[in-house]
This record gives sequence, C-alpha cells and structure tokens, in this order.
Amino acid sequence: MLQRIFAITAFALTLFPVSTSWGFMDFTHIKPYEGPWGGKVIIYGKNFETSTVKVYYNNVVIKPIKVTRGTITIEIPDGTKSGWIEVEQGSRRLRAPKRFIIKNKTILKSIEPNAGPPQTWITARGLFFEKTTRFYLGYMSLPVKYVSYREVKVFIPKGLKGGFISHTSFGKKIGTRIAYTVKPLPLFSRFSPTTAWIQDKVVLQGKNFCKDLKVKLGDISMPVQKKSSNTATVLVPRGSKTAPVTLWCFGRSFPSGNNLTIKAPYGIITAVEPKASPPGRWVTLTGEGLTAQDKFWIGQRVITRVRNLKANKVEVFIPNNARTDIFHHRSYGRIRPTSVVLIIDYPPVISGFSPATGWYGTKVTLKGRHLCPDARVRIGTTELPNTTVSSRTGLTFSIPTMLSGGPVSVTCRNWTATSRGSFTLKPPTVAITSISPEEGPPGTEITIRGRNFPSDMKLLWNNTALSLKVIDHTLARATIRGRGKGSLRIYAYRRYYSSKSAFTVAWPKPQPLSFGPKTNWHRGTITIEGKKFCSSPVVHLVHPKAAWRKQVLKILRRTEGSITALLPEKTFSGTLTITCYRFTVKVPGGPISLAPPVGNIASIYPNFGPPGTLVTINGARFRKDLSFYLGNAALSRRFISPSQIQVRIPQGAATGSLFVQTGRTRVKTSFVFRVGYPQPVVASVTPDMGWISDKMTIRGRNFCPDAQVQFPGAVKARVTSRISHTILHVMIPRGAQSGYLKVICPKTSGTARGWFTMAPPYARIHQISPTLACPGDTILISGVNFNKRVRFYLGSQVMPAKIINSNKAEAMVPVGARSGDVKVASFGRTLPTTQSIIIKSRICKSRRK
Repeated sequence: MLQRIFAITAFALTLFPVSTSWGFMDFTHIKPYEGPWGGKVIIYGKNFETSTVKVYYNNVVIKPIKVTRGTITIEIPDGTKSGWIEVEQGSRRLRAPKRFIIKNKTILKSIEPNAGPPQTWITARGLFFEKTTRFYLGYMSLPVKYVSYREVKVFIPKGLKGGFISHTSFGKKIGTRIAYTVKPLPLFSRFSPTTAWIQDKVVLQGKNFCKDLKVKLGDISMPVQKKSSNTATVLVPRGSKTAPVTLWCFGRSFPSGNNLTIKAPYGIITAVEPKASPPGRWVTLTGEGLTAQDKFWIGQRVITRVRNLKANKVEVFIPNNARTDIFHHRSYGRIRPTSVVLIIDYPPVISGFSPATGWYGTKVTLKGRHLCPDARVRIGTTELPNTTVSSRTGLTFSIPTMLSGGPVSVTCRNWTATSRGSFTLKPPTVAITSISPEEGPPGTEITIRGRNFPSDMKLLWNNTALSLKVIDHTLARATIRGRGKGSLRIYAYRRYYSSKSAFTVAWPKPQPLSFGPKTNWHRGTITIEGKKFCSSPVVHLVHPKAAWRKQVLKILRRTEGSITALLPEKTFSGTLTITCYRFTVKVPGGPISLAPPVGNIASIYPNFGPPGTLVTINGARFRKDLSFYLGNAALSRRFISPSQIQVRIPQGAATGSLFVQTGRTRVKTSFVFRVGYPQPVVASVTPDMGWISDKMTIRGRNFCPDAQVQFPGAVKARVTSRISHTILHVMIPRGAQSGYLKVICPKTSGTARGWFTMAPPYARIHQISPTLACPGDTILISGVNFNKRVRFYLGSQVMPAKIINSNKAEAMVPVGARSGDVKVASFGRTLPTTQSIIIKSRICKSRRK
C-alpha cells in the first residue's frame, strides 16, 4: 500500500512538475536512521519555515532543536519505539523514506554504595536498562529488580568477593570499570556517657565502622565529629529527646539496644555579693552548674552583660532600670525564680549639713542623697541616739550632751559616707539688738529682741534680775520695776553678755508726727505714726466746733512708733489726740475728712486670659454702683456681695492695670490683668484615620474663639462648629497628609499627641447573594464605601453594576464567566475577599433549554 502511494505521488510530480523556486517545502531524507533515546537526527530538505514547520514522530508532535532553510535537527523522545518521522508545512505533510530504528545501548554510569557487606541491595544508575538486562560481579550473575530505564536494584549475595560490575546489552556481556568492594558488617557494642545534654559529646565504640557511617538518636541525626574503624565521636543535636542510639552503615541500621538519656544539668544561684547595689554596677552571683549559655534577670529586667564565668561564680551587670527584686535564671531552656534578692539602692552621699557649729541640743539638718530610713549618724566616734530621716535627701538630729565634735558620717546598709567638714561644738553668741520701749514708768513691760536666746537665760537690769519670759531664741519680754536708768545684761551658757541697750524709768510724752488716710469713712482704719507711744495709749476724735464732743477710737495694733485705730460706726470729721500716762498730745496733719470710700481690692482671679474671661474680684466694702476698667476699657460687672464682684474682659481689651470708679473718682489699683490666649491642649482626635471631606472632632482645652486647625502638609481645615473652648468640629481638607494635627491660636499653638492617618475609604465586600448563579444573573452585593467609581470583578472579568447606596449594589454575572472570587476595586486598589460565585454549567444549560 505504501509503495502504491509513493508511485502515485511520483507519477503526479512527473505530470505536473513543481519548481522549488515557488517556495514549496521538500523533504528528502534523514540521517541517521537508527539510534538511542535522546539521540539527535537531522532532517534534510528545502524551504523549511521556522514559524510554521511541524515535526511528527509516530504521529506525535515534537519540538525541533534547530530549524534552518535546508535542515531540521530533532531529538528522539525517551521511552518511544521505532517509528516514522514526518514533516508538515502549510498543506503538505511528507514522511521519511525509512523508519527510524530505536537502538538503546545499555550504559552503566555508577553504583551506590560502591562498598559494603554481602546480602546488600545496591542501586545501579545509567541509561537504557531493560527488564532483560543482566548484571555480574566477576563471573557471578546477580539478582536484579528493574526500576526504570535509568535505574535498577542489584543484590550482592553472600560469599562473593569484590570486583568489577558487568552487564548485558543486545545479547552481549559488556565489562565496566565500576567496582564493588565487599566489607564485613560493623559491630556496635556501646556508647558513653549514657546521660548527656545538647552539644555534649558522645563516644561510640565497636568494630568495622564504615567511612560514611551515620548516627541517629531516635529519628534525629547526630553530627559526627571524629571517626575511625572502631570509634566515633558525635554531638547531641538541638531538639534531642531520650531515645536509643542507632548506627547506620551500608544502608543498614545497627542499634545499640540502650537509650541515651537527654537531661539538662540545670544550674542554680545561691547567693549574691554585695546584697545591695545601685544600677550600673557589677555584682557576683554564686551557684552551681553555671554555663556560658545561661541568662539572668533581676525581676523582669533582662541582664545583658555577663563576664568571668566559672562553674560556680559569675559577674553580672545590673541594668540602669532595675529595681529591688529576686533574680531569675535560665538554664538549659528552663527559667525559674531564685530565692536570692538584690536590693537596688545607692551609697549615701553627704552634700552638707547646717549649722556647722552649735551647742548641746542644737538641731542640725543634713542634706545629701540616697539616705535610708534606718540611717545611723555619728559625729566623730559617737553614734547619735535620735535621728529623724525626713526623706531620701535629708535628715535631722540633735546634738547630745557631752559631745566633743568631729566629722559627720552616715551609715546605710554596708555603705558609710563621711562629710568633708566637721561639726564644731561652740556655744552661740547671745546679743540684744533692741528693746522697746526704751523708757517708761515702773511696771513697764519691755520687749527684748536679739539672737540665740536660750530658754533658761537670765536678764539683769542694773544688776537686778528681772521677771523674764523667753518667747523664742530672738524674742523675750520682761517687766521693769524700780527707778533710774540702767543697761541690760544676759546670763547664758555659763557667761554674761552685756548690751548697749538701756532702759530709763520715766513717764515719756508721746510724739505723734502724722496720720493717714486724711479722707476716711465710717468703720475706716487710721494709722498714726510717731515716737514714744506707751503700751496703753488712748486715741480720741475731737469735734472741731465742740471740744467736749469726743469719740474714743478702738486700738487695733500698737507699737512704740505707730498706732492703728478704728473709727466708730457713726462718726464725724475732727482732730485726733493721743493720751499716754499724764500727757495728751494733738496729732498734727489737720482734721479727718469724711468721704465715701472706693472699694478695697484684695485679689483678682485669674489674672491672665483671653477676651471673654470671667474675673472674680475679692475685697471689702464693694457697692453696686462701682465701675471697673481695664485700662480705658469698661468691664461689664456682676455684684455678688460686698466682698465679691465678677467682671468680664471685653473684646479688644489690652493688658493693663485694673481701675475702680465711684462717681467721678477713678482709682488705679496695683492689680494687672494680662490679655492673652493660653497654649491650646489637644487631648484627642476622633477618628484618627480619615479621607478628604470626612468630618472629625478635636477635643481638648484652651481653644480660642478663632482657633484654626492645621493638618500635616501645612494645610488648614475648615472649622464647621465650636463648642465652648474644648471641642472643634472640622472637615479634612484637600492636600492633608498623615501626621500630627495642630490647633493654632494667636501667638501660640498646640499639637495633638496621637498620629492621624490619611487613608482612602476603600470599598469592601461583606456578603454576596446568591452564591450559586449563571451568566446573566443579578447578584446582590453588601459591603461598605460603595460609590459610582468602584468596580466589581468576577475573577478577571468586570461585572456590570448598579450602586443602590453606600452599602448595597447589584451586579450582573458576565457572559462566559467561570466560578471565582468577587473582588472590588476603589482608589486604584483591589482588595481580596472570601466571597465567591459558583457557576454550575449543567444547571445553566438546563435553564437555556
């Protein structure tokens, strides 16, 4: 039949010759006509086209290796049989004149292993193995298991010696240079130690160990560090557990029959030295079984610096943030607390003490740092019985009797700090600086002022002891009895102290000089200045037209040089007189004028704030007709009581003094109100993530009425509403960036503590219904942030959609769609979803019918 086809073809070409110049493909022959799998064959012909030519082997298309105008190079596929090679181009398909004959010559490339004991299966690798291929060791035929044309299993029987492997190919026996060496089986007798830990060395002992031996602990391989024919040293790897040790040689296992026990030699800490230390110091830990891999903690603070490690001692560096706590210790992966406590403290430091000199009973204040509650204080070698520690930086103590002085030292725990200077025992110098009055009748009580008055001092006047009352170390009072003039002396600290001050027994005449204020009102106070005022003066207000009309004023305060008196509730204008002893003297300066007073201001609060601030004024004798001014700006007021009025700072007011006005009289006070805005404080920004035109709420305090909000990128937002000075509602502007927001007031601003993130409101899908559909069906999609710009996809196909609202949309399953996930794209980003549509082709076909 094939010969007839060739004859007809030749006859047609004879009748209608075709010129190759037309570009028709021609196929003449192949070379070679026989060979192995993977062998290269060249097809010869004319006008082969690289892009359109096809090559068939046994009617299966194969890819050419190389195509030129006159040749095509191909490779014979693996696993094929002898067959025809054909070339197709355009409408022509031509076959080679001869069949290609497969001839695979068996090739042995390697065996594994190449040495081992008898009764072992080895792996032979090469090419073109067949089920009929036989293998020999020397002259002995070997059992074979066929795996593939590249691999077979060969069995080495008992009783053979080593030699070269040979095999058959096309009925012939072919020798190779690949040899197999027969070796005796290894003997695994024991290993030591039988208990070990990670990275410990274990020594295996036996006989006939192979060069490539492997050791396993259970299912875990143990790295071999050192080996010989009779011993092997291995390491215990990480992750090891108690299991039997097995030796592997020649692909066989040789178990020891005994388990290697994996147990960590856990270390312990028993003591610390010193027992107290400040952070940033080295301390020594004593224990047992410590290793270089151990880690240490004090409380929850990890210790990162360790040195001088020994089996029972290690130095650790206490971190700066450590506190008094127990040590924790990690040994071989186990962390346990210890009973060893380190007290975190600092050695005491003495910065000074005062006074540096004193006497018995003198209280001394010592300043320093790191003083402990049970601090022990010594002066010289004498420990003080009474010490009061007020804080970590100060303590006080009293000088006991019979102390001899010396340096001051403080002992806390195992630390002692000593002062640079010494405390000197020295009695204080007693002195009188003034007496008042300096003259008076018998029985006058005088006030003595001075320094270092002891409670048991004695006072002498003309060598006569006076009745004395010591108020404190600077003040004392005594009563003079007798006549004449004499100086004062003090007897204290076992010695006399003379004074230049003297007291004269006499009846002095008061000497008033002036009084004020000249203008006053009922229940007003008057102060008279002068000299030699007695201890019990009498002040009269005398009517200018009727001397017999007198009013006695109540004395509020008296000294030798001034008298403060109170006008009666109902009084009149007049002159003042003072009566002391037998003398009555008129007070110069003219009569008192009565006029309504301007209210007295005692305090204002607050004294700083923006326009609109409500200020509370406290004082006395306030009336409802009082007016208040800040500079020239009139203040609205609210009368609360005669001692309190509230005013409000108006817009446009400037910093200035406060004025009070009654009628036409305006009085400037010493109180100043400063107009300004306090720094805004931004407590929270809600939400902390948003996009352009989103609304936000900013909460805080000190927001001025015209406060502005600035977003990162120096973009100011539009404030939509304000609630008092604590809440601002704003809208995110275009150009805003992620970062910290600012609230800006005149000459000040406040930055938010929290970070604000600019993020588009990406659309997300929560649910679709139904999940089983056909092309053309409408699907309801639920989610968030839907708008006209979002796009829905089923797999990679766009789904026509209709947006119902921001949470719902309807989409149509496109024609030709396949099952897949429904995705949504917005702001240039497509987010994944777990919502899928399943398209059942059989259901869809039944619908179409």
